[in-house]
Amino acid sequence: MHFSLERLLKSPTIKFIDGAFVDGKLPCRADGLFSEAYLHEFFPALSDIDFPDLEQQIHRQIPADLRTFLQLTNGCSLFSDSLSISGFVRVRSRTSRQPISLRHGNVTERSGWLDMNPTALCIGSYSSGVGSDVFLEEQGSVKVVDRRNTLRLLGEWTSMAAWLCAEIERMDSVLRRNPTAINPLNPIPAPDV
Repeated sequence: MHFSLERLLKSPTIKFIDGAFVDGKLPCRADGLFSEAYLHEFFPALSDIDFPDLEQQIHRQIPADLRTFLQLTNGCSLFSDSLSISGFVRVRSRTSRQPISLRHGNVTERSGWLDMNPTALCIGSYSSGVGSDVFLEEQGSVKVVDRRNTLRLLGEWTSMAAWLCAEIERMDSVLRRNPTAINPLNPIPAPDV
């Protein structure tokens, strides 16, 4: 069975807390760590009126695949922050949950990969180790690149949908093998070709 974002967002286990849809409350440690941690977080979808402001923030148009995704969920954090897909941050706030801003990887802390591939768009990141970034190429393919060595390609898929399905299935299989091993301090590693 292939992953369906639409099906997941309609799951009866999804709750709306502090401005985000959350699923899979993680066990809290005795010291209180992870008291606000969830396996997945999804942020409320964008509407057509949000896209001009987002495009102004990142100085470019949003590709069709990403636009479709953002109309389902304005970014997300999957598998206890192992994989984050960026979204539109309207107003910075520490009182509500928000996605990582698309502006961050494309303007604020621009990756060297974008200097070599100026038509690509940084759409997310993996948090394991020093991290890796996810890029949506102009023709629709997705590439995952090592953050420290932007010449090191960790994975490549033909589309955003193919990448998202493959990675969620890969991470879900890791979770099923060892459900207690994943938490914000121990994310699932990025793919490595």
